[in-house]
Amino acid sequence: MRAISWIFISMVGLLLISGLTKTVGGSASAEKDEEYAEDEDYTEGDDDDSPDSSAPKGIPKTTSVNSNLQVDEETKVELPCHGEHLEQFVIFWKRGDDLLASNALTTTDDKRFNISWPPGRQGGKGNSLVIHDVSGKDNGEYRCTLQLGNSNTSFTVTHTLLVREKPRVYTNPTKVVKENDSATLVCNASANPEPKVYWKRKGKNLPTGESVFEGARYTIPYLSRNHAGMYECYATNAMGTAMTAMNLHVMHAPVVQIERTSVNSGLGRKAQLVCVVLAEPKANVTWYKDGERITPPIRDPEWPAHIWKLQLDAVTKSHYGNYVCAAYNSYGRDEKIIQLSGAPSQPLLRGHKLGDDHTSYSLIWELDSASKVDGFKMRWRKVEDGAEWVEVDIADGVASESDKYTVTQTIRELGPSADYEVTLLAHNEHGWSVPAEVRSFHINGEFQSISAEEANAKDASGSTWTSSSSHLALMAALILPMVRWQ
Repeated sequence: MRAISWIFISMVGLLLISGLTKTVGGSASAEKDEEYAEDEDYTEGDDDDSPDSSAPKGIPKTTSVNSNLQVDEETKVELPCHGEHLEQFVIFWKRGDDLLASNALTTTDDKRFNISWPPGRQGGKGNSLVIHDVSGKDNGEYRCTLQLGNSNTSFTVTHTLLVREKPRVYTNPTKVVKENDSATLVCNASANPEPKVYWKRKGKNLPTGESVFEGARYTIPYLSRNHAGMYECYATNAMGTAMTAMNLHVMHAPVVQIERTSVNSGLGRKAQLVCVVLAEPKANVTWYKDGERITPPIRDPEWPAHIWKLQLDAVTKSHYGNYVCAAYNSYGRDEKIIQLSGAPSQPLLRGHKLGDDHTSYSLIWELDSASKVDGFKMRWRKVEDGAEWVEVDIADGVASESDKYTVTQTIRELGPSADYEVTLLAHNEHGWSVPAEVRSFHINGEFQSISAEEANAKDASGSTWTSSSSHLALMAALILPMVRWQ
């Protein structure tokens, strides 16, 4: 009887368990139907996710493969991690050890990153990591790992990203060096593809002679004050060109330059003495007369900073004499002497021309004289041992307007392939002028070459003095235009 009771109880238990199982199963099925009903894109058969014919139905797999991607900067890139039947997998995106996303959740603070899902049911077909506005800092490996719970089942897809970018260049905007030292200009450039880097000097050739130097480091082995200025670094590749500039300052002692060693002025007239001071850092400039310091006049703000003028409004006999323009800074001192007198000013050569017969040479001088000029002398000689000066009194070829005189002379019957020297003097009631600087020329019509220092003595407008003197660096282009007679 007791055995029959145990059998009855067992049968009732089995019936209860069977009913409970059906209830739970029906509830799970209803929940799944309700979930699919909420998915507007779901249709019958979506559960299968349409696996390809090569894999058994329902087996998880990846369809994305490892790749190397090159894209242009400032564009969007999408890195796929797609597959089939991946509903039970968690998808992790990493760059190195940095976690970027887990399933639909991005874990980076960079707002340019987000997750994109393929068409169809979210999760089952994987996702893509999207990066907006890419740049060179995004270069690297991006790894997608699909992990099945805590199991050892996983898939990995790796994408290597390389962003093509326009060049970017960087250099110090200012470099300060001392004269006679060396200097290396360094330009840092970055880009993909790797850019070509080169240096240029604004408006001039480089100190080493070339117009362009290819390379990121440009060295000037021996600096002079004439090497100061703006240097430009360029970087270029297929994506574009970038440029940056460096202002090179060369520290040096003052260099004082004058147009004339003598200036003419009549009694009661105005006189202006001018000197040009080139210095870095800026020099202190003082005028002296006969050894005594002159209180400088108030500077005209319209004058260029390197031009210094001493203005005398009404010349008296006491004003005649020697004036010194002196300049000094922490690197040294320089000075030049200008004579103020009633005699004609020192003649300045304004033009020169070889004759058509190639045996004559014509020259033009200009000078000032408040008193009437009553005589001119031209001296010339052939440059050879023991050659005597030929002195010629000039009667013709003189033109005057107010206090300005222009003298035009031609030397004839010159020998072939020979070098000559020439100068000019003028006379008035106060005496003879200081002789014009002796000028050398060759019968082929060219004056002797000038020094690099003189060739680079520029004014603000870019005009250049062409002086053959090694000790007087003339700056007439700052005050009077240079006339080239061709």
